[in-house]
Amino acid sequence: MASGAGECNPAWDRLVADLGVTGIFTALFGLGNLVIGFVPNAALPAAGGYVAGCGRGGIGAFILQPVTVAHEIGHLFNRDHVAVPNDPRNDVNYPNYGGDIQSIGEVGINTGTWPPTIYDPDASDDLMSYGSNRWISPYTYRGILDGRSLHPSAKARRSRVGRPVLVVGVRMKRDRSIELRRALMVEASGQVPRQGAQATSPLSVDILDAHDQVLFTHHLLAVPTRGCCGEGTGCGSGCGGPVPPGREPWQDFDEAIEWPEGARSLSFHDGGEPLLVVDSGEAPDLEVSEPERDDVNLRFRVVASHPRVTASVAVLFTGDDGETWWPIAIDPTDGEVTVNASSLPSKGQGRFRVVATAELLSTVVETGVVELRATTRLLHLMLPDQSCGIAAGPVLLRARLDLRGHAFPSLREVRWWSSIDGDLGTGTDLVAELGAGTHEVTVTAPDGVGGTLAERGIIIVSG
Repeated sequence: MASGAGECNPAWDRLVADLGVTGIFTALFGLGNLVIGFVPNAALPAAGGYVAGCGRGGIGAFILQPVTVAHEIGHLFNRDHVAVPNDPRNDVNYPNYGGDIQSIGEVGINTGTWPPTIYDPDASDDLMSYGSNRWISPYTYRGILDGRSLHPSAKARRSRVGRPVLVVGVRMKRDRSIELRRALMVEASGQVPRQGAQATSPLSVDILDAHDQVLFTHHLLAVPTRGCCGEGTGCGSGCGGPVPPGREPWQDFDEAIEWPEGARSLSFHDGGEPLLVVDSGEAPDLEVSEPERDDVNLRFRVVASHPRVTASVAVLFTGDDGETWWPIAIDPTDGEVTVNASSLPSKGQGRFRVVATAELLSTVVETGVVELRATTRLLHLMLPDQSCGIAAGPVLLRARLDLRGHAFPSLREVRWWSSIDGDLGTGTDLVAELGAGTHEVTVTAPDGVGGTLAERGIIIVSG
């Protein structure tokens, strides 16, 4: 937790950095692009300010705060804060709508509720502010659309044929010494987007061939952590801006570097003489036990050894005979890998691939085939709040699908029924006209493996 209101402290930085590494691997393997981490409600302090989210390579956000998640997504599309007190990174170009420096400027309409929620510009603040009753302004909406190329809106086309990518974790210390904390060579076909806006590059790396000729130069980006205290925290102090370079004992970078044919070494520098040179040498030894299972988990052990350096390890899983690889663990603690079998996306069989890298060379070992239950989608029913009663007429019904490796079904395949009114319609979001009475509402959807999912709930409608 933050040591004071409005601070993104080292614990937050580590969390967000871990999310950034997760984002690298999900992008490389075509699984996703934005990564969101959720902190349990139990982590919230009983009183005082707290950090509601920190957006950098990934997103950190407290659960049950969807506005905070949307706010951090805005940051990942290069949206700055709007009128946050004492924050030097406020968006100076945000329009002043008639004297209200946080106003959304126009009437906002949320068509996801029924009747639609109307956001009065005189009482509604922009999503990127720390105000109350937040909604998105046309200015912020257009800004996110203009930055949509930063994060793909369509799933990457996966390919069995990958190319070598070196995933590095680098620490640059105050005395300009460099520590290579991780170097993992993997075969992958996805592309990792780079956040260039407001980023600086205090460190670069030359990729050299066997004759020490520069094949290309990769600039490591330092993206300032964003996000401070959330609404209702009472902190009121703003963010204070990014910490100036050189103030912290070290600065960490996690990036994916294309590894061209003929590459043999890395030379880290800040524009002058090399600060660290890493040469190709000897691949690590790698031993992987066959997975053992109990009622819940699969367990196996990974032992990677090298005479000079600590090997970096990635554990991947495929449930479709190599069509898709899912990252399971990076540098597993003490070499022990434990994974819930039901969480693995599988068509009935699977296997693990372990990649160990040392001195820029890798060793790969795969386990034997593991028999698993075919993974299905999951269906979640979201009923409206009935604490104040529901009157006869339009009622918003929502269902959410956890795809678990399957494609999204047609919305026509998500069907709703009522025990009183019969067929209600289709789609994940549906406004249904419900008559008076106690309705058993059922939503169904295909499970992805030839069956049907069904969830039921009770809605009591007054006359």
